Amino acid sequence: MKSAIAIVFAALYASVEAGCYGNNPRPAPLTHEEKEALSYNHDPIGTNDVRAQSIPDAWDWNDVDGKSYLTPSWNQHIPKYCGSCWLHSSLSVVQDRIKIMHGGDGIDVMLARQVLVQCAPLDGMSNGCGGGDPKDVFGYMQKYGLPDEGCMVYKADDTDYNRLKKEGVKECPAEGICVNCMTGHKPECYPIKKPLLYGVKSWGVIGKGEEAMKAEIYNRGPIVCSIATGKALDYGYRGGVFIDHNNVTDVDHDIEVVGWGEEDGVPFWKIRNSWGTFWGEMGFFKLRRGTNELQVEQDCWAAVPDISMEQDVLDGKLVGSMDDGLVKKTEL
Repeated sequence: MKSAIAIVFAALYASVEAGCYGNNPRPAPLTHEEKEALSYNHDPIGTNDVRAQSIPDAWDWNDVDGKSYLTPSWNQHIPKYCGSCWLHSSLSVVQDRIKIMHGGDGIDVMLARQVLVQCAPLDGMSNGCGGGDPKDVFGYMQKYGLPDEGCMVYKADDTDYNRLKKEGVKECPAEGICVNCMTGHKPECYPIKKPLLYGVKSWGVIGKGEEAMKAEIYNRGPIVCSIATGKALDYGYRGGVFIDHNNVTDVDHDIEVVGWGEEDGVPFWKIRNSWGTFWGEMGFFKLRRGTNELQVEQDCWAAVPDISMEQDVLDGKLVGSMDDGLVKKTEL
């Protein structure tokens, strides 16, 4: 009986996918030139750029002179499985860069993941819980802006909006972007028409390889990269620097690279995953650097956040109201 149970468990275990796409095929990868064409106002740091010089041997945005510039980690798989690593890693990059812009001070901005899961597919950006790419996140934020999670909690569900997509709806309804609920209000739950939104001023693919990645991370903040995970990493990582002994090349996941260093003579990337803080080293792992381990050094993206609406609130130009959201003070 025990052996039969073990066989069944092993079969189930082998079928579980922790990456973005699960059993859905990932679209054919774009060439580097095609990715560059998708970029918006992008200013890549070339290897001959002065900003690529004098890069330190070790760097970690979670510990810059004892101070962390990273926002909290997430788990993309609760309250149920959702292939949304594409937005978790990309949004971590944006909100960590916002924290860097804030000097590491103030309240952390946690962006509304659920809005991307349900709204981006309506405009052809991603397949929601069926997978996507960093370009979908940055393209959506460039076009529409994105509220924080005070507007929309993460449900890991795109079911209702898939129906809208099949009906030909192209733009997300207001109730899919920001909602408030008040007892006695008619209706009790209603959309906020003018929520606080965060955008991106520029975004694009960065150059391939270790040096281009380090230059971007050091000068601007964390980056998002695609990787090939594999069961050894998914279920077998137990700390330290992960080295791929299986030559896994099937890219199926996106992660956030926050720094680099060396451990016991092995150079590594420090990477944040989106599988909860119970996984790995408080949600992070180290991956051997300089060898394109798990294909990590060939498809990386970055964005420069736009926090102008937030600044208008801080400057007193805008103030929030219960019914409509942000309005000019003169309109109250």
